[in-house]
Amino acid sequence: MGPPARARRDWPKDSLAPVVGIAGEDVTVDLGRPGARRSTRGAPELVRAVEAALARDGRGAVLLVAPPLLPSPALNSILRTLLDARVARIESAVREPRLPEGTGDIVATLPLEVVRPSDQGPAAQVLSRARVRVHLGGRGPRLAVDGGWLDLLPGPSDLEAQLARLDRAYPRERMVTLTLGDDVLYQQLQDLLRALVGGPQRRFDVVAWTPAAAPPPAELPDKSLAEARRRLEVRANLFPRTASAGLVLPAPPPGAPAEPLLPEGDQKRAEALALGFVRCLPELETPLRAGEAVDVELRFEEGRLAGVEPKPPRTRVPAPRLAAFKTCVEDEARGFRLREQQASVRFTVRVRPS
Repeated sequence: MGPPARARRDWPKDSLAPVVGIAGEDVTVDLGRPGARRSTRGAPELVRAVEAALARDGRGAVLLVAPPLLPSPALNSILRTLLDARVARIESAVREPRLPEGTGDIVATLPLEVVRPSDQGPAAQVLSRARVRVHLGGRGPRLAVDGGWLDLLPGPSDLEAQLARLDRAYPRERMVTLTLGDDVLYQQLQDLLRALVGGPQRRFDVVAWTPAAAPPPAELPDKSLAEARRRLEVRANLFPRTASAGLVLPAPPPGAPAEPLLPEGDQKRAEALALGFVRCLPELETPLRAGEAVDVELRFEEGRLAGVEPKPPRTRVPAPRLAAFKTCVEDEARGFRLREQQASVRFTVRVRPS
């Protein structure tokens, strides 16, 4: 038996994954297609039905269609079924406002990747280096950055404010790993995914569920929470809207003609590259004095970047943090080259928070 006509019209147009639909105690696999399989929630045959649907589709994804107020026992049960069937991505169908505003709603998908401890592929290896983590429990989400857990966020406004700080403190992070408590409603999971990867300006590219990861302790020491808050605040303050970067080109030797160091095209490209370095300022994790800058010397050989050397600022920055800043700059500059300038050349990029 297929879904009602309205449900078929409302399904996301950008997802062709097999549909797993939940209605009360019933779960239907391949909903709306010939050969759909229906059984009660938690039944072993559902695992085999999902496996068969995945084999036919070939992409490892399912589209989960369920009432938003699906209770936590039901959510846990269906997630366990999908996990046992080796689903690689769970897409959640949600309503989002159409742009421009006032033109109605669309039904979109919010993707949730699934990463198991046994996964060793390139994607799993990249996700293992994610610096942002979220644990969602019944009382709300809790974020961790670089292993330090932050305060519980009981309301949507609390989460929005924390994510705004995170945007400034970790501007280069595009991945989040997620763990789920046993008391989570489906609506809470949808709201969290909408905040992380939904909307016209999605904050992150990937959210990955890591079911084997340990949740945070039930009680976190005040000292560790305060340290995590302080670190986040310091990083956010190093990347304000006034952050800037520009080239500092050496003056010609005395008596030499005042010719530009770089051809015009290369100089414009180098200036554009320099602007990306401001996103590395939070890696210093050290408050700088007002107006203080960090100079980064770049050395090019035959147009290729051959060396990156940040100069310590007046404020003492611990060596590991200066090294993290250098690594970030190298990542930002990876693949960049001068197209017209082939002779060896050095110049400085001056990066300042304000």
